[in-house]
Amino acid sequence: MPTPADLVLLTIILVGYPLWDYYVSWPRSKARLESGDPGARAQLYRGAILVQWSAVALVVALWSLHLRMPELLWLQPPMRGWPFNTAVVVTVLAATLMIGQAIAAARASDDVRAALRPRLGYAIPILPRTRVERRWFMALSVTAGICEELIYRGFVVWALEPWFGLWVAAVLSVLGFGAAHAYLGRQGVLRATLAAVVFAGSVLALGSLYPAMILHAVIDIGAGLLGYELLREPDTVSVIQPV
Repeated sequence: MPTPADLVLLTIILVGYPLWDYYVSWPRSKARLESGDPGARAQLYRGAILVQWSAVALVVALWSLHLRMPELLWLQPPMRGWPFNTAVVVTVLAATLMIGQAIAAARASDDVRAALRPRLGYAIPILPRTRVERRWFMALSVTAGICEELIYRGFVVWALEPWFGLWVAAVLSVLGFGAAHAYLGRQGVLRATLAAVVFAGSVLALGSLYPAMILHAVIDIGAGLLGYELLREPDTVSVIQPV
């Protein structure tokens, strides 16, 4: 059963942080990005990495303090069978698609790349443009895969389940994940929510966070590579050299 400390952390995750990010943190970061500050985007990535690992550290501290089993956070091997095989296929297909898109963007002419950039939509401000930004974005992608899944599909579901049951708790965690991306606008919230549905479905079907962590990281890494190839500065070398 969640303790008062658990409920405080839950409130921060579902209410406090989204409000802070939407009204305070993102407006400040957006102003820096729009001002042309060369270090703004990498700083944004580093800040997000710090926040996510800090949240995970708090969860780990609570688990250690109360001697809780890691299985309560779905930290266990996935169940085998057709759901597992499906998850493997989906992850491989997602990775193949993302890599293929990045390769196509790397080989495209400058005019084609310029024409494709608007399709990145709401994500344009946060995608990397330089090699330094790309490295930090890759680190952030792996962080998000591990930390966001443990926080939302692990801790949040566990904390809400005693009051709402497993399925409603999972739905609420999906909505909370979408709300955490409100700074990206309506399209960003919608896409984050749909992605969270897939991740939550994976966890419930497989009884494990690990496949969702991998898929989450793969999707974010692919988005970063594609964004870099389309948005990279003229004097920046492509990460995927055309053949």
